[in-house]
Amino acid sequence: MNLTSKYHLICVPIRTLLFLIIFLTPDKYMNAWLIPAILSLIVVSYRYLTYSKDQKGGFGQPVRWQKARLFHLLTILMFTVLILNKNYKLAKMIPLVDLLSVFFYTPTI
Repeated sequence: MNLTSKYHLICVPIRTLLFLIIFLTPDKYMNAWLIPAILSLIVVSYRYLTYSKDQKGGFGQPVRWQKARLFHLLTILMFTVLILNKNYKLAKMIPLVDLLSVFFYTPTI
């Protein structure tokens, strides 16, 4: 299975599921998303800042989506800030923006 197939069969469904779970989370439980959001910020920041040309991705292929990491970093940061400001309605839309980014970026081998 090539990278594009893995992206569409694994990454896109996971992003879709994550969006649905966050969107359906009642507002009174949205603060619970701060923990995974902050952990994601740490991991994505680390991967972005320590990038090297020989870095391997999650499926063992060379990383060709370094610029997309910056996009993810910014969306996770916005999601976190919106939750901290109790703007849950807008926070729930951020994963949708990430999901829609699928139409603008597809990794290639």
